[in-house]
Amino acid sequence: MPIRLGFYGAGFIARMHTFSLAEARVEHTVTAVHDPDPERAAALAARYGAAVVGEDELLERVDAVYVTTWTSEHPRLVEKAAARGKAIFCEKPLAVNAQLAERMAATVEKAGVTNQVGLVLRFLSPFRFVPRPSCSPGRV
Repeated sequence: MPIRLGFYGAGFIARMHTFSLAEARVEHTVTAVHDPDPERAAALAARYGAAVVGEDELLERVDAVYVTTWTSEHPRLVEKAAARGKAIFCEKPLAVNAQLAERMAATVEKAGVTNQVGLVLRFLSPFRFVPRPSCSPGRV
């Protein structure tokens, strides 16, 4: 059974993630899209045969969500998805300040949901010179 994906936000970065998803080895389908701009939501949804839905309805139709909205909306949408037990991919920056980011981390940990932040900067060459913390076996 394919994983049903929903997108909060249908702008440029959402489109970039759908291109990456084309390479995914896990069977999936984009089933729902929500964006305050109805035309933008319709354009992304049409590419994948997804439904344009309201913010709350999206969570009824999916197993996992991509939060690709403007940063100030990330905490609210992550909390909403976590409360419904959905897996979450949240685009960077995670939040507008450290306090909100820490609250988001606590929220997903408490909910026990799978989550990831889309921080691709870790692949930039300057980060090769940043000391890495030691990790215990099995931890990343």
